[in-house]
Amino acid sequence: MSGTVCAVVVTYNRRTLLADCLLGLKAQTRPLDAVLVIDNASSDGTREMLASEFPDVEVLTLTENTGGAGGFSLGIRLAAERGYDWIWVMDDDVEPHTDCLERMLGYSNISGFIHVQRHYNGVPVPWEGVWDFVCLTKRTFDPDRSFAAGREWIPVNYGCFEGALIRRFVVERIGPPDERFFIAGDDSIYGFLASFHTMVIYVNLVGIEKKILRQNIRVLRMCISSFGTGS
Repeated sequence: MSGTVCAVVVTYNRRTLLADCLLGLKAQTRPLDAVLVIDNASSDGTREMLASEFPDVEVLTLTENTGGAGGFSLGIRLAAERGYDWIWVMDDDVEPHTDCLERMLGYSNISGFIHVQRHYNGVPVPWEGVWDFVCLTKRTFDPDRSFAAGREWIPVNYGCFEGALIRRFVVERIGPPDERFFIAGDDSIYGFLASFHTMVIYVNLVGIEKKILRQNIRVLRMCISSFGTGS
């Protein structure tokens, strides 16, 4: 028995992408027990679209934009407090394959923090790599060489909120993500903290379509610099 699953989606001014994401969630071969959308004060008609097209989805509309980190911090905390066994987190610009959740739960006996491969325009997004927690800003992702060599999954020491599946006990032990990161780095650090309590894994399974690619290292450096100055 895999337990209950709540999807947490954080959105900001991307109603079309959000709709695709939610349609992907509704089509899962393993139905979700709940879907929670954290709307970061969108101004593009997101609220109206959700009310019209997804009336069965719970929506929390914030009065200000708290960034991805703030949205995930709130959503993950609420899902854990409500007792869901698993929390499936994702940005509004990803769309899960219909069998993604079912196949991810097949690894629930191995890990409490599970990732799958993402594709962008049909091309894998490289994600096997090294996160240097000494300097905190050096991250190297290479083509998934372990998968090319036949590995089914590998352990990693970082996280990604573009489809990570997290068991509730992880949240209970390390708390929700740090909202101070605002837009980048919260998931990488969260996976690192989780790795002290469960084996964080990356599975050779294409399960997520990524709609927008972006580089967040510059933003992450700004966040870490801000922490250092106490601002």
